[in-house]
Amino acid sequence: MATSEKAQAVLEQLATKFETPDMLTECMARTLVRWKEGDVRPIDSWPWSNRMLAAFAGTQDGRTFNAWREVGRYVTKGAKAFYILAPNVYKAKAKDDKGRVKLDENGKEITTTKLGGFRCQPEFRVEDTEGAPLPTYEPEAMPPLMGVAEAWGLKVKWESTLGDRMYGWFDRKQEEIVLLSYDEAVFFHELVHAADDRNHPKESVGQDPVRETIAEVGSAVLCKMYGLDNDRNAFEYVTAYTGDAAQALIRMMPRIEQALNEILEQARVPALV
Repeated sequence: MATSEKAQAVLEQLATKFETPDMLTECMARTLVRWKEGDVRPIDSWPWSNRMLAAFAGTQDGRTFNAWREVGRYVTKGAKAFYILAPNVYKAKAKDDKGRVKLDENGKEITTTKLGGFRCQPEFRVEDTEGAPLPTYEPEAMPPLMGVAEAWGLKVKWESTLGDRMYGWFDRKQEEIVLLSYDEAVFFHELVHAADDRNHPKESVGQDPVRETIAEVGSAVLCKMYGLDNDRNAFEYVTAYTGDAAQALIRMMPRIEQALNEILEQARVPALV
């Protein structure tokens, strides 16, 4: 599978940006977590890596030159594009396990679509365009996330016992979150654990590096959304668990996004009265 040199450079840029905690969580808070309703921008359907590249370019809406023209906007003179990764796809003959070409009921060869690497696709920021106004979309204000735990049937309680560098935990068997701190970041951390467990349940117990990374980075993003600061602590925490925080985050980003969306979508459901 061939990936162009320019596309490889974009991948390296993405990995480098992951080494900057402040920028990472800021960009995640802005573009990684998407509200599904009111999709008015093509970027809402982009994979997380391309949305992050747009965020690194300083925009929340990027489109091709022609795509902007289709909505009555035009790229300003001298504007420079930023690049996202687009797949190179091609048609190929479908084959069975023995390498024989598959045929349909009429005896015609069946074709399939295959991925042949990646290429760079130029996009332009909305800030570098002018013309017709765009539809706007703003998500509803999020209710306190304590209601998410309640909606999932989780009991949240505080205990005064001091743990050894432990500030709380999520207990799936007891269906509860136990907190030893009033720090919102600790509650967010355990709530992300609960969200991830809903999608990827497990029977084993203990400190799992993958789950701890998901919970701490997810907490950092929620802190950013609520005006709290937890960037540096989160990055150091992940480094301690994985040894290489940047690479760990790249691998785990889809699950982090999944857990955050699980929480934020539940937060939008009106409480029953």
